[in-house]
Amino acid sequence: VYVVDVDGTGNPENLTPGEFQHDGIAWTADSSAIITAAQRHDDWDTQLASDLYRVDLDGTITLLTDHSGTHAAPAVSPDGSMIAFLGNDNPALYPQNTKVGVMAIDGSERRFVSDGLDRTFFALNCPHAPLWIGDTTLLATAEDRGATHVYRLPPSGDPPEPLLGSLTDWFQRLEAIARLRGVESNALETAVIDRHHHGCLSLLDGDSGGHIGPPHLVR
Repeated sequence: VYVVDVDGTGNPENLTPGEFQHDGIAWTADSSAIITAAQRHDDWDTQLASDLYRVDLDGTITLLTDHSGTHAAPAVSPDGSMIAFLGNDNPALYPQNTKVGVMAIDGSERRFVSDGLDRTFFALNCPHAPLWIGDTTLLATAEDRGATHVYRLPPSGDPPEPLLGSLTDWFQRLEAIARLRGVESNALETAVIDRHHHGCLSLLDGDSGGHIGPPHLVR
């Protein structure tokens, strides 16, 4: 994992030296460190666990999990108090559902919060880290019968609530979430949903010609 000044000056600095691979980064709320997933244990090639680490900008690396499961795709809550991630408890078991988990920023109170839905939250056609909407709501994608759906999950562990379906890509920008949605019978359409999740405005009609039409509400 490298960092470089935002204006492009200076040389990239390697924060994670050594022969270890890292995947996924999330800045802490105060921008003093990143959270990343890696297999930094000596027997990484035979012990398949992957962990989350805090990497401070001074190069200090702190293990947040305990080599007992799979942890990936970290996302830090806006207030900096929690980390969401994707993973499971047994890396040697396959196949199994990938779950959404949360933990405190120091790695304590780790738990999975998506057990109320028997689906994998690693969607093959749209893999994505969980997204925080405020400090008390998560959005994550789950796969069901070949389609990818967005679910709202509270960190408390209440059952996931279906929100959007049949999408191919999505991202969060400021006050809204944009995504591309498509099914076998329609062309892709672009839509946005407001942060209160009341519905979404379709910005591109899903007809075969892909003609742009006026926005309309999609429930």
